[in-house]
Amino acid sequence: MIDLLDMQWTRLPAVLPEPVYFHSAAVTDSGLMLVHGGVVQIDTRRSAKVYAIWLRVPSLKELSWQALVDSRPDILHQPRHSLLQVGIPPDIVDRL
Repeated sequence: MIDLLDMQWTRLPAVLPEPVYFHSAAVTDSGLMLVHGGVVQIDTRRSAKVYAIWLRVPSLKELSWQALVDSRPDILHQPRHSLLQVGIPPDIVDRL
């Protein structure tokens, strides 16, 4: 993580299942860091894996949504009106 005020890097306490470099990473507004792809062995193997790690304790709303998606992955393919009708909050539906 870089502090843009003093341009200093700080190592995060997260550990990936395997070392990776030349990857892409992003952090969501809710504090979830996603790491995609990269090289896992020098000049021999690239990865298309996606890793996710929470950088702070997620809200109950985030945890509930994740539990729902994990238990019913098909929910991600439902029409917007169906999701709203069963009570999924509009801000969650807007992410899809």
